[in-house]
Amino acid sequence: MGPADIAARYREYASKCVALAHTMADAAEKLALIDMAQCWIDLAEQAAKNEHLAVVYETPDPAQPA
Repeated sequence: MGPADIAARYREYASKCVALAHTMADAAEKLALIDMAQCWIDLAEQAAKNEHLAVVYETPDPAQPA
């Protein structure tokens, strides 16, 4: 799973929190879910920013000289 997939998953979690918040009658529970959704969105944005930082190590071909 790459950073773009992780960001998409975080956005999905945020969406679920918002949807669940709409079903809550208690204002404190609703606010907690909206706050949680914002945290997931923040994580998604950070994952998207970090996408270009992903490092992939490729084992050198032993047949080629160093």
